[in-house]
Amino acid sequence: MARHCSSRLRALLTVWSSFVTAFYVTPRQRYRFVLFQAIDNPIDNSNPNESSSSWHFLPNTLITQNTDDILHGCDAVVTTLDAHNAITKRDCWLRSIDAMTSNDIKSLIDTSLEHAAMPPKEALTAIVATHRWAANFVRPLQLCPWAGSSLDTDGAIRYWVVLFDASNVMESEEIFDEMERVLGQAGRHLEQIASVGTNPIDAAAAISFVILAPMNADMLMFPDFESFHEFFLDLEDRLLDECDTYWDNFDDHNDVAQNESDIPDECKITLAAFHPDWRFNTKNSDSSIESTSAIDYEKRTPYPTISIVMSSVIDALIDPDAEQSEDGSSSVVTNRIAASNEKTLCKLGVDRLKEMYKSKVICPMPGKKLD
Repeated sequence: MARHCSSRLRALLTVWSSFVTAFYVTPRQRYRFVLFQAIDNPIDNSNPNESSSSWHFLPNTLITQNTDDILHGCDAVVTTLDAHNAITKRDCWLRSIDAMTSNDIKSLIDTSLEHAAMPPKEALTAIVATHRWAANFVRPLQLCPWAGSSLDTDGAIRYWVVLFDASNVMESEEIFDEMERVLGQAGRHLEQIASVGTNPIDAAAAISFVILAPMNADMLMFPDFESFHEFFLDLEDRLLDECDTYWDNFDDHNDVAQNESDIPDECKITLAAFHPDWRFNTKNSDSSIESTSAIDYEKRTPYPTISIVMSSVIDALIDPDAEQSEDGSSSVVTNRIAASNEKTLCKLGVDRLKEMYKSKVICPMPGKKLD
């Protein structure tokens, strides 16, 4: 049973190109940055969902583990990454979704900070762009079985934006360190909103997006796809090993059931990576030859993004009669979804997908072509 659970989890995460949250990332080499398109549809601050009354500024000194309870009532969190001191100069903005949470946050902060309540416009743009991608691209193309439920359920989608200063030379490991720190907090937060409180969010609808965005709107410099993907795979391997170690302690289903409450957080959630320049075929080493396949649009987002969902939601689609077979558990579910997506995207073709993505999600900067 121990090896079955381990293999089942490994198959699940491998097929979905997913991974579970950890809280430490190893040092890595400096990576390249690439320029991507500007985002269409500028933010309208008169929108009540983006008004200053729902946003609250929280200095670094007030960011503690105790804020996890407050985060339950927030659907967006923005943090900054300072190029010179990422620890002492990290600030945070929270967007509350109810009056009680707003009052709880206000009780923590100095009223003199209210002038900084709204986060940088780049963060608001990243949130809107990601929402547009989910609503205008993923949902109509039915690329995710749970997209409709997430979009239609109040408070089900949570946005975590990591802002970094693209005007300063920064090591990619600094950015990835911060992204992983936020992933740890976002993972705990997702589990909390889907399991506790008087009105927990349906686990099938609950999803969090951790978004990497530059603070310079006119300079959308991101870690390139290869760097981001390497970070993803490195973290995935370590987390799979951690969960393997946990599952290997059990001999049968009864042991797992009896210790279900002790399952580590990182074994309860599943993550998937997305990137503006995602490519499934990375075998072509000639960087001068750029090619896009229709299936690449399954994993393309306006910003480098990692989504978090509860693993139990994916498990629920597994046929219990086939669960004892390593080929009959998660791989059946994920292969079915992947096959459906490939059929949909290939039928539309690259040209139509490119136009749809360009018009409904992003638009190119002057002089830049959208691949």
